[in-house]
Amino acid sequence: MARAKRSVEKESFWRSVIEEFAASGLSVRTFCGREGLSEASFYAWRRTLAARDAEKPPELIPVDVVAPSARRVAERKGVVAGDLELTTPAGFTLR
Repeated sequence: MARAKRSVEKESFWRSVIEEFAASGLSVRTFCGREGLSEASFYAWRRTLAARDAEKPPELIPVDVVAPSARRVAERKGVVAGDLELTTPAGFTLR
């Protein structure tokens, strides 16, 4: 059986609904009742979107290339020339 064509509008709608739900602090039943949504549709779309998000490749992390003058500073800090050090925006360092 062929897959149904994806609707960008529906996906966008349900992403915003799920985001609103997460911020609401309500149960699924209460939230869906208040918004006039089917609980079954809510659960199905939440599962579908989670699966789609899991298929996405991981995000790339920006990398700064250290200039030769900065390399000398790094060597003074104990980093051996030729070593590679990566620091993530979250503050994690990989050497």
